[in-house]
Amino acid sequence: GDTVQSGDPIAEVDLDMNGQQRANQAYASYQSAKNSLESAKTTLYSLHSTLFTEWRSYMDIAENSTYTNSDGSPNTNNRTLAPYISTNDDWLSAEAKYKSQQQVINQSQTSVSSAWASYQQASPVIYAPISGTISGLSLQIGSVLTSQTSSTGNSTSQRIANIKTDATPIAIVNLSEIDVTKIKIDNKVTLTMDAYPDKTFTGKIISIDTTGSVTSGVTTYPAYIVFDTTIDGVYPNMGVNAKIITAVKDNVVLVPSSAVTSTDGVSTVKILVKGNFQQQPVEIGNANDTQTEIVTGINEGDTVVTSVSTTSKTTTTNSTRSVFSSFGGGGGAIRGAVGR
Repeated sequence: GDTVQSGDPIAEVDLDMNGQQRANQAYASYQSAKNSLESAKTTLYSLHSTLFTEWRSYMDIAENSTYTNSDGSPNTNNRTLAPYISTNDDWLSAEAKYKSQQQVINQSQTSVSSAWASYQQASPVIYAPISGTISGLSLQIGSVLTSQTSSTGNSTSQRIANIKTDATPIAIVNLSEIDVTKIKIDNKVTLTMDAYPDKTFTGKIISIDTTGSVTSGVTTYPAYIVFDTTIDGVYPNMGVNAKIITAVKDNVVLVPSSAVTSTDGVSTVKILVKGNFQQQPVEIGNANDTQTEIVTGINEGDTVVTSVSTTSKTTTTNSTRSVFSSFGGGGGAIRGAVGR
C-alpha cells in the first residue's frame, strides 16, 4: 500500500555469482559513461576559452584602420587580404568546434542515462518503473527468486508486485466489420462489469484501431473506451460489457422492434383501431436490439399490437402505446476487458 515515485527503490535482493557479475559490469559501464561526460565537459571549457581568444583576435584586426573605414564601415577591398581572412577563419573554426562539443556533451549525457538504466535492471535493488501505489507484493524476507529464460534462451522478467496509478481505467472492446464503420471517436458509452452487476458506468470512445486483427478468419477492430471517472476496485483484465451510443434523438415515437414487420421493403406495424386490428405502413428510422424509431405512419397515443394469443373461446391481445422518448442507438452489448 506504499506510495512510490518512478525510480524509488522497492526492495533489495542478494544476487548469485552470475547476478553480481552482471551488476558489476553494468556499474562499470555507468562509471565509464560518467567519466566520458566529465572529459567532454573539460574539452568544452577549453574550446570555450579558445573561442573567446580567437574572437578577440578577430575583433582587434577587424577594427583596425586597415580593414575598417573612418566612418566605421567595413573596408571590403582590404578584407580580402590573407591576414583578415585567416583570423576570421580561425574564429569561425573555434566557434564550430565549440558548438560540436556541445553536441558531444548531449550525447554523453544520454549515454550516462542509458548506462544508469541498464545498471538499475541488473542491480540488487528493485526500482519502481512508474509512480503509484504498490499492491500485491509477492516478495518476503527469505524468498528465493529463480532465474527464468524464454524458449530462445534469453532471460525473462518476473513480476513481484503491481503499481496502481490514479489514471482513469480504459476498457478495450472488439468491433466487428459491420459495427466499426458506425463508431466514431467521442461516442458515448455505457458499461457494465461482471464484478459490479448492479452498477452502470459511463465513458467515451478515445481510439479505434482500424488496422484490425484476424483470428480464425474473423476480423475485429479494437476500440478503446476511457471511463468518465476513476473507480476503486477495478483491476486489469476484468470483464466489461459496453453499449456504444451512435445516435441520440429526442421526442421520437418508439415501438418494440418485435412489433415491426418488413415485407418486400415495406415496413408495417399492427395497431388496434376501434377494437379491430389494422396493418399500418410505417417509415422506420434508427433501431437497436429492443426498440425501433417510427418516423411516419403512427402517432403518439396509437395502440400498437405486439403479440396475439388465441384460444378456442377468447382472444388476448398484448399491446403497447407509442410514446415520445429519448432514443439511443447502439450496436448492442460488446464484450471487452479493462486495462490501465
